[in-house]
Amino acid sequence: VIPIMMGLLGFVGAGAGMVIENVGVTNALVISHFLPSGASIFFMFMVFAGLVAILDSQYSSVANMTGHDIYNQFKMGHVDLQIRWARGGMIALALVALMVSHIPNIQILHLFLFFAVLRASVWLPSMISFLKPEWINEKGMFWGILIGATVGEILFVSGKLGYTDTAFLGVLVAVFGSPALAIGVSKNPDWIRLK
Repeated sequence: VIPIMMGLLGFVGAGAGMVIENVGVTNALVISHFLPSGASIFFMFMVFAGLVAILDSQYSSVANMTGHDIYNQFKMGHVDLQIRWARGGMIALALVALMVSHIPNIQILHLFLFFAVLRASVWLPSMISFLKPEWINEKGMFWGILIGATVGEILFVSGKLGYTDTAFLGVLVAVFGSPALAIGVSKNPDWIRLK
C-alpha cells in the first residue's frame, strides 16, 4: 500500500505540472505544495520513523545471521561467542552503511536497485526450496545465495556507477547464478570445504 500511495504522489505532481529538479524528494515537494506546512512536518516524521524501523529490522537481521548462522558455520571449537559475533555484525553493518553513503554520485535510486538485485538473488533459491525441497539443502542455499548475490552485486554496482558496463550481467548472475550455485553445491557438497 505504501509504495502505491507514494507513487501516486508522483502522478499528482506530474498532473499538476510541477517541475521537480531532484526526483528523490518528489513526495515531500508535492505534499508541501498542496497541503499546509504542518502536513510536510508530519510527512517527514513518518519517513524518519519508517527509516528507523528499517534500520532496526536490518540490525536484528544481521545480528541473527552473524550470531547464529555464520557463528554456527565457523565456530571451530569456540563456545558462547554468539553475542560477540552478533555485535560484530551490527558494527560491520554500520561501517558498510557509512562507506556506501560516501560513494561519490550515489543516488537513492541506486540503493533501491541495489536491494532489488539482492532480493532477486534470494527469490529463486527460496522458491526452489519451497517447491522442490529435495533439490536444495542448507549448505547449498547458504553458499549459493552468498556467492551469487556478492558477485552479482559487485558487477551491478560497478556498472550502475559507471565504472564498467556490467550492470545487466550483475542482474543475471544474481538472479540465475544463485539458484544454479545453490543446486550445484547441494548436489556436490565437496565443491566448498571449510572444515
